[in-house]
Amino acid sequence: MLGSPTMIIPASKCISHEKSMDIQIQDKRTWETKISQPSIEICSQRLLSSTRSALLRELRSSCLLHNVTFFALTSIPNFQVLQNDVSVAFIQSKLDSNNLPVYCECAEGYEDRRKYGYRLHRHLYGMKDSPRGWGQLFASVCTDFGLTRPTSDKCVFVNLVNNSKTRIQDVQPNLANIFEATALVSGNDRIYSDCPHATAILIIASYVDDNLAFTNCAALAAELKEHCNVKFPMNAEGPVNWYLSVKYDRNPTTGAVSAHQHLYIDKLLKKWGMKQCNPLPTPFPQKADDIIKELAKPVASHDEKLIKEYQALVGSFLYLQVHTFPGNPGQYQ
Repeated sequence: MLGSPTMIIPASKCISHEKSMDIQIQDKRTWETKISQPSIEICSQRLLSSTRSALLRELRSSCLLHNVTFFALTSIPNFQVLQNDVSVAFIQSKLDSNNLPVYCECAEGYEDRRKYGYRLHRHLYGMKDSPRGWGQLFASVCTDFGLTRPTSDKCVFVNLVNNSKTRIQDVQPNLANIFEATALVSGNDRIYSDCPHATAILIIASYVDDNLAFTNCAALAAELKEHCNVKFPMNAEGPVNWYLSVKYDRNPTTGAVSAHQHLYIDKLLKKWGMKQCNPLPTPFPQKADDIIKELAKPVASHDEKLIKEYQALVGSFLYLQVHTFPGNPGQYQ
C-alpha cells in the first residue's frame, strides 16, 4: 500500500514530453509500481511551471553573455568549439530521498489507474523542480571531473590542466591570464599530444541539456564526455553549428568567427507580414524620426490584443539584439 506522500501527480501533466514519453515510462529507474489507495488526494501543484520559463530566460541570457566572450578564444590557433547534447536530461536526476515520496498516476495504456500508481525515483518532464534537479546533477559530475565554477556565472565550468612534462607553472592559470597559458610547448614535452599549448584548457558553457566545450585539447574534452557517460548519456555532436537559434561559422585558418540569425529573422518577418518589405540602412535615416514621433503620440483607447502583440514583437527584437548585432565582419576578427 502507498504511504503518506505529499501528493500524487496526474500522468497527463508530467509524462508529456513527446520525444521522451516512452523512455520515461519504460525506464524502470524512474518509477516503481505501487498499489494505490482511494484516499490519496490528486494534486498537481508541484507541476506548476510558472517559474520554469523565468529560469530558462535567465539561463539563456547568461549563456548569451559568456558565449560572446568565449568565442573570442577561438581566434587563438588550435582552439575549437564542440557541442554536446544530453538525451532526456531531466529523468537522469534522482529525487531527493530525504523528502517525502512523490507518486504519479499510471500512464494511459499501462497499469490500471484505479489499482496502481507510480512512486517516482527520478524527475520527469513537466515537474517544476526538474530543471533544478538536472542542474545539480550536471554540476556535481563536472566538479567531480575537476572543473570549477566561477562565482560570477553558475552556467560555466572551467578546467585548466598543465600540459608540460618539464615546465613548472609559476602562476596558476585562470581566466584572467588565460592567454599567457597558451605558450607553445614541443611535441615531446606534451602530456596531451593534440594540445600544442602549455595549458590544456576546457571551458564548458551549459544551457540546460545543451553545452558547448571551448577547448584547445580535444582529448581532454573526450575524457569529460567519457566521465559524463557514466552518469548519463551525452552525445558529442562535433564542432558547433547551431546553438540557441544562432548559426556560428568559424574560419579555422584565420580564427574569424561569425554569428547570424537569418533564419530567425526570416521567421519574424513572415510572422508579422513583412516578408516583402524593403530593408532600411542601419542606423535609420533621419527622416524616420518624424514617423517615430507620430507613432509615439498617445492614443484615445487601448487595444489589449495590439498591446500584447507589440510586447511580443519588442521581445523578439531584444532576443536578436543580445545574440547578434550588425557590423563590419572584419572589424571583430
